[in-house]
Amino acid sequence: MKKIIGFISCAATAALFLSACTAENLRNDNENVGKTVTVHFGTENTNPSTKATLTPDAGETAFQAAWESGNMITVKYTYVADNISEAVPGTWDASTSKFSAEIQDLTEGEEVLEMKYQASYPYSEDGNVDFGSARTQTGAAYNSIYDLMVAEPVTITAKPGVDESGNAIVFPMQRQTAIAYFHFTSDNTEAITKATLKVEGEGAAIAAETVLLDPTGMDYETGLSEIVLTTTDQTADNFTLWFNVLPTTYTKMTLTVETATKTFTISNTKGGSYTAGKLYKVKKENISWAGEGGSDTPSKVTDVITAAGLTATSTNYADFSNKTFTSSAVYAGQSAKSSNDGIQLRSKYSNSGIVTTVSGGNARKISIVTESGTNTIDIYGKATPYTDATNLYATGNGDQGTKLGSLKCGTDTELEIVGDYPYIGIRSNNGAIYLTSISITWETGSSEPAPCETPVITLDGDKATITCATEGATIRYTLDRSDPVETSDEYTSAITLTEGQTIKAKAFLDGHKASDVASMTYSSSSEGTNYYTKVTSDEDIVDGGKYLIVYDGKAANGCTADVYLTVTDITVENDRIESNTTIDSYAFTINSVEGGYTLKISDNYIGYNTSTKFFKSTTVPTSDKYYWTFTVQTDNSVLIKNVGTDTRFIGANSSTNVTQFRAYSTDNVSKYPQPTLYKLAK
Repeated sequence: MKKIIGFISCAATAALFLSACTAENLRNDNENVGKTVTVHFGTENTNPSTKATLTPDAGETAFQAAWESGNMITVKYTYVADNISEAVPGTWDASTSKFSAEIQDLTEGEEVLEMKYQASYPYSEDGNVDFGSARTQTGAAYNSIYDLMVAEPVTITAKPGVDESGNAIVFPMQRQTAIAYFHFTSDNTEAITKATLKVEGEGAAIAAETVLLDPTGMDYETGLSEIVLTTTDQTADNFTLWFNVLPTTYTKMTLTVETATKTFTISNTKGGSYTAGKLYKVKKENISWAGEGGSDTPSKVTDVITAAGLTATSTNYADFSNKTFTSSAVYAGQSAKSSNDGIQLRSKYSNSGIVTTVSGGNARKISIVTESGTNTIDIYGKATPYTDATNLYATGNGDQGTKLGSLKCGTDTELEIVGDYPYIGIRSNNGAIYLTSISITWETGSSEPAPCETPVITLDGDKATITCATEGATIRYTLDRSDPVETSDEYTSAITLTEGQTIKAKAFLDGHKASDVASMTYSSSSEGTNYYTKVTSDEDIVDGGKYLIVYDGKAANGCTADVYLTVTDITVENDRIESNTTIDSYAFTINSVEGGYTLKISDNYIGYNTSTKFFKSTTVPTSDKYYWTFTVQTDNSVLIKNVGTDTRFIGANSSTNVTQFRAYSTDNVSKYPQPTLYKLAK
């Protein structure tokens, strides 16, 4: 009997980059902020390889794999005819890109025998591998000692230690575990001390004190529902966590991360599963930390913003950024300092207001102390950061966010915020605002995440397209009138509807609450003809759109002699106006300009004149008296305000017998009704 060294190669020639199957359609990282991504390992190559260490690329959409020198596998070889077996260690040699293991050669001369080879990782003399709940991680590096892999058996008739061609034997290794990968950033610079991943549900288990691992598979007796990871050399401003977990199904998953004084918690309460051979990625930026002393109980902190904490030193408006107060929120925007040392805001130039660029938690309350005046401020919220105050005037692209409510100076003092919004924007609704202070109360460690924005369904004939302003959100839809759930079909392209069919849509994103349900029913009654649908959100106001201005069955149909907008009767059924040549002649076209939109009917641009009158002009205007802003109210009426004279809006002259639309003072918003807009949909 003689001893030989057989070189056991683990698919060294296979691709080093492990990414999603082609059907996964991985998107760029900026479409995937805060979204869960599944990466498949070791099943696509001719000689698939699943290797011990993993390093994410810059976009974290692919993970580079590599064995490390010193990695050891268990190699089991069997002489099939004699049923003689032995398990031996195999050690990785980076210089040859091979594992080497010593096996017994029972052949004589050039004799060949049927041999079966099996392998598993990591190496264990008795097959027992530590896979308990107490683990460590140093820095951001992947800890491969918890990576359990088994190779499919390879049967070869050849000399021991080589294949039929005399080459090293290739093992197609396959992971028996799933990998949960987390990457977070924040403004907290404390050291990360501990992270706990926990699953709940009948039989849910992600760890076991000992796993019996051999080249035929793995087994364990008692499963554990949590893994406690002690991590060193990472700080909370930018850190990654790796968990190798047993395949399991759960009803709830919770990750809790601790520093010396703070705690961050994220949960999936909708249930899910970890599947062997897959990687699950969660990435979130600007996370909020709870409390002191590691408590995960929600706590509140209030920022009191005054002119002294901003940039302006006079009544001249000045931009500001990177302003902080008591919470972790960071503010930007533009304001002036009033003659009484208060905060002064304006809406005239569409760049004045206050926004958060870094979250302070979830905003719970906005309070104001009025210095003077009776104008109104509007409060917006969204799940993603603002860039600057110009976002508050952007409609149609999601930058503005959701309007949460308004406060009238001198009358209202505070607004309680319903829902979870980690980013807040504050702007004037109509003219100059003078405030002694603005207070924003934040809640950190909130149990409820921010909601996704409600999807928008648009019909073009029988084709339905769906969009969502929440970056990275997955849209799910149904066609059977049931509300979508996370397992409903994913929207990827336009859906063809049949007569009377209803499509419903809902947005989902890990770390966010699901959105409200959007719904639309298709009717072919106007197939081949145009129709107009009611404007219900600021996103419906788009550059180049055509709109009817309507109130109480009357539509504006022109401007006579530079005075008022005249009206005509119009029929509205089910929030829809059927089109014909006459109706189309009443449509106003709006086009984007700096600070607002132009408003044009036929060949005439409409501008504000004086008193309650309008101008009309056939030449492209350059004066901001021809520019207008559009803000959809909670009752779906639209506040159309003049930019050049921002105390003027378009209103109906009567709530019961409309004969014209005029340019009324914003002091009379409650007296003269604002119209509803109907947008050309097809």
